[in-house]
Amino acid sequence: MIALTMVGWLRDESGVRVPLDPSGTVIGRSSSCTIVVDDPEVSRRHVLVLHADGATQVIPLGRRHPAVRGVTVQGPTWVQDGDELVVGRARFAFEIRVDSAMPAAKADAAPSAPAEAPLPTAVAFERVPNGALLRVTGASERTAFLPSKRADLVAALLHPTTGAAGEWIEDDVLCASVWGDEGGTRVQLNTLLHRTRASLTEAGLDGARLLERAPGGGAVRFLLAPNATVSTA
Repeated sequence: MIALTMVGWLRDESGVRVPLDPSGTVIGRSSSCTIVVDDPEVSRRHVLVLHADGATQVIPLGRRHPAVRGVTVQGPTWVQDGDELVVGRARFAFEIRVDSAMPAAKADAAPSAPAEAPLPTAVAFERVPNGALLRVTGASERTAFLPSKRADLVAALLHPTTGAAGEWIEDDVLCASVWGDEGGTRVQLNTLLHRTRASLTEAGLDGARLLERAPGGGAVRFLLAPNATVSTA
């Protein structure tokens, strides 16, 4: 059976094509962005394009929103081949194709269960106006966008008020970090944990594994490899 994968590019008005990478394509004014747009109306981190698992999504990051298909978008938006993305004065077109690949030779022995991906060796967390960008490096690199409360939860796990990143953080401490004087409940925390895992999974990460609930509940940790580096900004 032939395996099908999606490959994609962003093409600018001059015809230059930039491949869409599963690790995430960031467009903005900062020199560290994948695509740099020299426009004072564009944020340092303006747009994140996620291209993984056969789908492509545009996620606004800046205070001013991009336009897709001529319509200003304020939240995550799915795109397809031929759609136009406008960031400030810059215009891009999506080129998305189905790429077929021949399968590997059939093995005689029964296939073994897939091995778990290596734990993250580096995690970078960066606040943006609408939430945060989380870049996770393990066997490969992936970038996830986390809306505000989900960003607060991950920030509390990576930069806890007590302990260190990767350690168990008790529910009461997390609720205080995320909701402050509002005093979030365990039900709210469980709901937020579920949604944050979903954001990580959508970016091609194993959300359920990375955000681990303690047996019997009561605490959460962000699972990291020994000696992993964590940066927060």
